[in-house]
Amino acid sequence: MIANRVGIRKATLFSHFKSKEDIIQSLYECLREQGQKKHNLSMDYDKFVQDKKAEDVLMEVVNNYRHMNAQKDIADFYKFIYSERAINPSAAMIMLTETETMLRQTKNLLVAMKRNDILSFQGKDIELASIIFCLTIHELMDIENDRKVNSLDDYGEEIHNFIIGFCNLYA
Repeated sequence: MIANRVGIRKATLFSHFKSKEDIIQSLYECLREQGQKKHNLSMDYDKFVQDKKAEDVLMEVVNNYRHMNAQKDIADFYKFIYSERAINPSAAMIMLTETETMLRQTKNLLVAMKRNDILSFQGKDIELASIIFCLTIHELMDIENDRKVNSLDDYGEEIHNFIIGFCNLYA
């Protein structure tokens, strides 16, 4: 199937890769590298949050993430990975790696927001707040995509409303 899509013979494809898992991993590494270069994923969070309101910071981050995932090559790759993750260890590992990366980056962002007095986590666990924010945003984006696929017009407000509520909770 992969060979047909790129217009080469299967034997030619497998002369470069040992297995389907090697192809998936190589494609993931390539897309990840391109994404890091294009979207500056190793940003200085303290500099990024300076002189901004919490809601603006979080909306900008979410919108950047939306934009990155909407690119055709990345969107197509994730459609494949989502469909394979339950049966393919390589796909499951990619999803695990991406989720752990999102959680780590979310925590780093929230720590910077705390350091810059944009959000306060007094008596509250910043690790838990990171998990809540990251996984809720991710699930709300999945809901948005499901609505788009079904040509439903009522999407988008949940993320904004969640961000407002999150900011109020940690103000």
